[in-house]
Amino acid sequence: LAKRQQDVNHLLWKVYDHLHFDDLKGYAESFDPEADVSQYKDGGDAVHHLAKEYKDHRLLEQHHWFSLFNERQREEALMLFDVFMQCKTWDCAVHNAAYWREH
Repeated sequence: LAKRQQDVNHLLWKVYDHLHFDDLKGYAESFDPEADVSQYKDGGDAVHHLAKEYKDHRLLEQHHWFSLFNERQREEALMLFDVFMQCKTWDCAVHNAAYWREH
């Protein structure tokens, strides 16, 4: 439990800046969310959808204002949430969180 709390704290530390912790930086650089779809309960459907939106440059860029009242931005947040919810393990969720925070 303490490791999970530390992971969350490290992910949220200075959230508008790049990652500050080496382990999370390594995850963000080396992790490919679409490489192993067996780590997702839905076979990777949610991560494929989010990755397609990212590759098509349809996601809100970093360092821009975010609002849940903006329908499109809310949909993007829900896409990311869906990826996290489909992860079978904590490690999968942390790797995804680090990857998507940097990208």
